Amino acid sequence: MLATVLTAITSFISTNIDDIFLLMLFFVQAEGTKGKHCVVIGQYLGMGILTAISLLGSAALQVIPAEYIRFLGVIPIVLGIKEWIEYRKGEEAEENDAPQAKDSAMQQILSITLICIANGADNIGVYVPLFAGYSQKQMLLVVIVFACMTALLCFFGQKLASLPMLQAGIQKYKHILVPILFIALGIYILLA
Repeated sequence: MLATVLTAITSFISTNIDDIFLLMLFFVQAEGTKGKHCVVIGQYLGMGILTAISLLGSAALQVIPAEYIRFLGVIPIVLGIKEWIEYRKGEEAEENDAPQAKDSAMQQILSITLICIANGADNIGVYVPLFAGYSQKQMLLVVIVFACMTALLCFFGQKLASLPMLQAGIQKYKHILVPILFIALGIYILLA
């Protein structure tokens, strides 16, 4: 049982270490408690979907054939372009003193969920063989560990985003960082 927990923790950390930077960006962009809740919900939905796909994959159901997973890279590219366009619209609105439309909570959650899924090819690649070697009881234990680790990932992402110096730097350059990061992530996923 301890070996299963340690393997689950190691697998989660190795496949989600890159998510901490994305979560920092999401938390810096989040407005108020509601925005932070959207980030956490989106991350949990994304991780839940990746885990479900991996469970199904381990049961020999081919939900998404491996050669097609890389095409999920289109999602962050589209979201990166959307972020850039919204930034440009915001600049024009400021020049014209027009109010800028904000994304709804559902749009925020969906964006974060999609980024998590698109960035999850490595998760599926590691989790499918992991689950394939486990009993149902062990799989349930791993899912519980993943849920706890997702909470820790969100906690650390929010704490890092709240560091004044880091937050100020990200806020100042987020209009450049977010689109570039999303587009680069998408290209990386497409080429992987």
